[in-house]
Amino acid sequence: MVSPKLSSVNSLYVRKEEPFISCDWSSAFVCLIFSSYTPVSLCTSCNTANHSADSTCKPTFCQELLFQSPMESSPETNQESDESNLRASSTLADTESCVVKPVHVPRPTRLCLNVSTSPYPVLIGNLLYGISHAANKVSLDDVVYNKICYQHFQNESCFNTAFSSKQVGLQKEAATWLNYHFYALMPMSVLSCLILSSYCDRVGFKLPYVFACLGNIFCTGYLSLLATPQFIGWPMPVTLIYSFLYSCLGTVKMTLVASVTCVGLLVPKEKRTFYLAACEGSLFLGLLIGYLINGPIIDSLGLSAMTYISLGLSVLPLIVATVFLPANTAGTSNVSTKFKLRELVNCTRFLDAFKCMFQKREGSNRLSLHLLCIVYICVSFSSGGFAAVSFLYFVKEKGFSLTYYSIFNSYIHAVSGFISPLSIKLLKKYTNLRTSTIGLAGISVVAIGYAMMPIDTVVLVWVGGTLISLYIGALGVLYDLQVSLCKKDEIAKVFAYSAVIHTTVGVGFDTLVRDLYSATLSFWPGLFLDALSFCNIAALAVFVWFVLLQNS
Repeated sequence: MVSPKLSSVNSLYVRKEEPFISCDWSSAFVCLIFSSYTPVSLCTSCNTANHSADSTCKPTFCQELLFQSPMESSPETNQESDESNLRASSTLADTESCVVKPVHVPRPTRLCLNVSTSPYPVLIGNLLYGISHAANKVSLDDVVYNKICYQHFQNESCFNTAFSSKQVGLQKEAATWLNYHFYALMPMSVLSCLILSSYCDRVGFKLPYVFACLGNIFCTGYLSLLATPQFIGWPMPVTLIYSFLYSCLGTVKMTLVASVTCVGLLVPKEKRTFYLAACEGSLFLGLLIGYLINGPIIDSLGLSAMTYISLGLSVLPLIVATVFLPANTAGTSNVSTKFKLRELVNCTRFLDAFKCMFQKREGSNRLSLHLLCIVYICVSFSSGGFAAVSFLYFVKEKGFSLTYYSIFNSYIHAVSGFISPLSIKLLKKYTNLRTSTIGLAGISVVAIGYAMMPIDTVVLVWVGGTLISLYIGALGVLYDLQVSLCKKDEIAKVFAYSAVIHTTVGVGFDTLVRDLYSATLSFWPGLFLDALSFCNIAALAVFVWFVLLQNS
């Protein structure tokens, strides 16, 4: 006779103070609330009332959603559990009573609440981060110019646009100080990106993303202080503190590295290309919204009001990251759930990205990763060079009005942020094209777009602008291929390597494009666009080499 304590061999037994909860969306929320002290066995697809002896108890979606790798049992533990069940079944007929003790998994130490393993929170965080980042970029330019103007004229009339627009000589000095800001943030941004990327792979991507949001909040708060008229008399070197605060905890590059790591770990392979393109596309949409709202607010409410609004906006991505990003998610199974500060600020880890890229790999994977890095740098450099000279070319040379140029620039950002990732999704869904084929097509149309824009036809300028906006889709393909070539505990380091090269060398490429435009302005103003097209053709050639290498 079977003991009433056991209704079947494989049934689930819990203590009375731990009631069984069925796995639907309402109980998933209950599982979430009590996940800090509830065993993993609480959320299953079976119950003790109707569970048959020959069925198995499988975890349902909410168990997979709420209890991820830090709480899951190891394979050895599962094997021991199966062996104990077999021993129990062999002695069940001869045993009048049997006591099965529930196995409790130790709860992890959580820094923040973990409610989802979806990539959408990181996309929303990138969107909100881009809004405040764009507002800060414009506000910083305005703050630097106003302080220089005040040092020369010792009055607050520099806040008057009609007055400051007549002082053309101040623009060169302001540009010099803005270059100082870039040089001030570059060392710390590179160091923080390399160290935090190693932390992403070893522990999880959530905390580096949160740190980048905190850095954005600190620098925005300091910028709002600098924008106050009462502090306009502060010396110019104190403005460099803004760049230090922005870079010491990770810049916008760190948010991209963390978001790419999130998608690489959580999204299935068939959907990965779209979400990787959406990581950068969502940031572009945020930049678009930030640029659109910045001008009207400054004109109507003033610069100080804009910085205060930007400070409030900078808190939003921190809230999204803290509440919705999954905690302690890393590509390695040896993840310690206990937070250790020394793991986060370990400066000996800043070479991990370089070691990862140059270590020996199976077959030609190491060469393939470097080829993809070269393609990424060429495509990104062409985009940065276009942004550096587009205002001078279209407004000063082609005669676009500021309103018309603003509409054109906003259109490019909108296509980059929305249409480009959507095109990847549609191609993946309705065609059988390989990922590498989509990448070849994407880089090709970008090269054609740059070649079309120098032609003196408005239609071709808009068509060319549309084509060059599709480079976000090409980046999504490159990201996907890089993720497929590296291990899960190397994703952040691989992308940090590309980001660091882009940050350090990109300023030199932008300067080269400006010098090329200045040198050819008298006889061929659009030559820089042809040069950018050639840069994408070179990227296309390297990508073809990569495809042939993979097919060999």
